[in-house]
Amino acid sequence: MLVDIIVYYLIFAVSGGILSTIEHYIPIRNLIKEEGIEDHPFINAPIIGAIVWMGAAILFIPKLVLPLLVDSAKQKFITHTYQVTTAD
Repeated sequence: MLVDIIVYYLIFAVSGGILSTIEHYIPIRNLIKEEGIEDHPFINAPIIGAIVWMGAAILFIPKLVLPLLVDSAKQKFITHTYQVTTAD
């Protein structure tokens, strides 16, 4: 029973991590590119950035469900994350 719950959660977390990488990480990375910020980890090492993003998304997927499902929450999340990652 406990193993089943863990397997279901892992499936949920990994699929949510993949979706979060597509829906959140890529738009944030594109915003950083548009601003012309070349010295940023998302730009310098995109594969490592995506792996780190997906790992964090897997851990924090319960908090990321709302931004994945609601467009207004998604826009706020992307904007806020962009502002945090580009702050000096």
